[in-house]
Amino acid sequence: MTSPRETVLCQYRYNALDHLISHALADTPERQRFYCKSRLATELKGAMRYSIVQHGDQLLAQQRSEGDTPDTTLLVTDQQRSVLQTAKTNHPPQPTAYSPYGHRPADNGLLSLLGFNGERPDPVTGCYLLGNGYRAFNPVLMRFNSPDNLSPFQKGGLNSYAYCEGDPANNTDSSGHLIDKIMLRILNTWRNNTKILKQRSINPKLFTTNENTTFEHRMIEFPYYPLDRTKTFPITKISSAQDITAMPFPAELVMLKGGRTHTNNPNRNKLDFIFTSKKELYVSTTGHLYLSDMTGNPELISAGSLLKESNSRITIENFSGHFIPDFMSLKPVREYLEKLGVKKVTTIRKWK
Repeated sequence: MTSPRETVLCQYRYNALDHLISHALADTPERQRFYCKSRLATELKGAMRYSIVQHGDQLLAQQRSEGDTPDTTLLVTDQQRSVLQTAKTNHPPQPTAYSPYGHRPADNGLLSLLGFNGERPDPVTGCYLLGNGYRAFNPVLMRFNSPDNLSPFQKGGLNSYAYCEGDPANNTDSSGHLIDKIMLRILNTWRNNTKILKQRSINPKLFTTNENTTFEHRMIEFPYYPLDRTKTFPITKISSAQDITAMPFPAELVMLKGGRTHTNNPNRNKLDFIFTSKKELYVSTTGHLYLSDMTGNPELISAGSLLKESNSRITIENFSGHFIPDFMSLKPVREYLEKLGVKKVTTIRKWK
């Protein structure tokens, strides 16, 4: 008895990195996929082009163009990148709802290419091909269609078919292998960008100042300029490439003389710095507490030491016994220095 001939509904093609790069339905133009940092960025279907606009992990918009007539759709998403609503010119907002595992009714149309958790649903099966085509996740069955090759004895877990360890509300799985803990990702993003440093000392101020004394009056007592190379390097706000050029090199710092313990150390060849929530960078040799106090006690998101190797090479460390900053707090400082023209910024972990 012969079985009826199978009908091919869709053909999928992969590149050498095992990424899904195209799929084609019968009698329709092939859809080609292009990625940016493992995220779907562009999809082509004949003369039709779809482009995804995103900033980091945040989805922003989708642009559909055919010829010279682009059509832009704004995307409203949640913290898991699921597209909840679309908005475009001359169209009412279109909301979209999902089950906890990403299923949505067939009549719930979606103007966006992306859907649940910011993933592209397969046009034939409705499954999500996670890991850029590695495994198909079925939102109706609430499980993967194939086992994970990292299960059961590696990081894939004991259940080789489970999605997000049975907790899709708090986790995602963009790779098809491992879960991404949503709350941990949100916490890390907050810590990396907006963490306000706390002082370890019980007494928050080691140097008392008159509350009626203005910031400008205090700067007269400890002025920015002129630079006196025989005394401690004055508090300086770094806001331009010229300020970086004016910063002393390690050999110059060793020659400085001052009455504070931070500058009495003959091995002291680095500048202290603080970086505020307003993206202001201050440097000096006075120590972090005095540096913070003399700049008006701003909210700090980073503190540490800075070593100027050249005008284009700087090393920063998260070393501050007063504030105990974590290593990730150096990221906004590095980005700030790079914007000022420093070509090479090296970060060194001194604390956690």
